[in-house]
Amino acid sequence: GRVTYCQWLDEDGRGGADVTVAKLDHHKFMVVATDTAHRKVETWMRRGAEDMGRRAFFVADRTGAYAQINIQGPRSRDLLAAVT
Repeated sequence: GRVTYCQWLDEDGRGGADVTVAKLDHHKFMVVATDTAHRKVETWMRRGAEDMGRRAFFVADRTGAYAQINIQGPRSRDLLAAVT
């Protein structure tokens, strides 16, 4: 799979949320939003599913099932390489 960080923009092209999208399988993705934005992102995704007749994708809030540790900065790759 692949992972990318991106900006989720609203209809007017303004910043809506910072998200990370992981491609888990050919048709399976996981969208990770910040704690402060995850309800907004979930609402946008559910509305999108409704607009597409709920056939295009399935939305599930898995917030309680995962923990996240962010490792960021110019030496983050070095740190991760040392522990993996």
